[in-house]
Amino acid sequence: MTIKFKFKNKLKVLQENRNFALYWFSITISSIGDGFIPVTTVFAVMALGGTGVEISIILTALWASRVLFILIGGVWADKVSRKLVLLLADLTNALNHLFIALAFFSNIIEIYYLIISAILYGAAGAFSSPASLSIISNLLKKEELQRANSLLSISKNSSLIFGPAFASILIQFIGYGLIYLIDSVTFLISFILIMLMNVKNTSSINETSFIRNIKTGFKEFFERKWLVISTVAFSIGNMIIAAYNVIGPLVINELYADPYKWGLIVAAGTAGAIAGGFFTQIITPKKPYVFSFSVMGVCVSLLLIGITFNFIPILVVMLFSVLSSGSIALSSIYQDTIVQQRIPDNLLSKVDAIGTLISWGFLSIGLMLSGPVSELIGYSTTLYMFSGLLIIVNLIVIFNDKIRDIKILR
Repeated sequence: MTIKFKFKNKLKVLQENRNFALYWFSITISSIGDGFIPVTTVFAVMALGGTGVEISIILTALWASRVLFILIGGVWADKVSRKLVLLLADLTNALNHLFIALAFFSNIIEIYYLIISAILYGAAGAFSSPASLSIISNLLKKEELQRANSLLSISKNSSLIFGPAFASILIQFIGYGLIYLIDSVTFLISFILIMLMNVKNTSSINETSFIRNIKTGFKEFFERKWLVISTVAFSIGNMIIAAYNVIGPLVINELYADPYKWGLIVAAGTAGAIAGGFFTQIITPKKPYVFSFSVMGVCVSLLLIGITFNFIPILVVMLFSVLSSGSIALSSIYQDTIVQQRIPDNLLSKVDAIGTLISWGFLSIGLMLSGPVSELIGYSTTLYMFSGLLIIVNLIVIFNDKIRDIKILR
């Protein structure tokens, strides 16, 4: 297996492309604000007298909204300006969280406000997700896409480390209203930065019906066997990781009765995701699917199995978490790059939306089934079962002729 190392001038894509630099700053700033919201919302619900039921309703509303609108978002991003779609999503999020901030300031906040806010936030994300993937191909050359995707991954994952930690502190000192206001401002800044971008609009408004656009998207998606195989494999991986995130805290509580150890494992995983982004800045495998699915199969399985044994030191489990998240991050970056390079620009958003819908569908299955299944057959057995499934799926990908020889343009 040949691997190319690229150590020289990692930030060249930012230095030489003003439009991508603006986009990267917009994503970085809005991600920082977004990192505050999950923890803030949970504590806000509890402060308003809510319980786990209300928190679950908010999460369900968020994901249901994303699933409901993702195909519409994909069609819109290909039919109209992707820049306009991103601007409308940022404006929606800014106004959404501004309203929640004002509701806190005026003491009229209710839990159902947060539920409605989650629905709007999910819908905005469903529109911006396919537009975000496809607009990068309008800003950069194909050989620059991997480095761009890794920079964006580093920014987003960094916010997952610092956002919750800062949010926990800010809740004590400035309150919920100001945190939502800060996030609203980050979306407004992102809106302004995207406004300053000069983006070639390859989309075009036409009379083709929404249903016809969706049919075209599905046709193009399923005609590409490599895309179907990789998407289903990644989606099954997402299902397994979602199940791990449900079962993992239960295992740690059963073995150690110490939630702090789960926090350490999660933090290590986030650090690993950032490391995965840096890894793809300097390394391009000759066969990216073979490399990434091999590494991911081994590293994720180590975590799923290793977390069940209390004789394994917590530092070793943290290392497994670093490797697992790092392998997932680099695999995702390679996948995004290959999709951007191989799918025609006028189809990219629709095709990505279909892949995202499949992925979110499997993720939802993992969240729904992991609890009941683990109660029925046990936490450890469930994780072993998922580990075996992951290895089988990854081996199918590695040895499939439709996918193993696909390369990334550099």
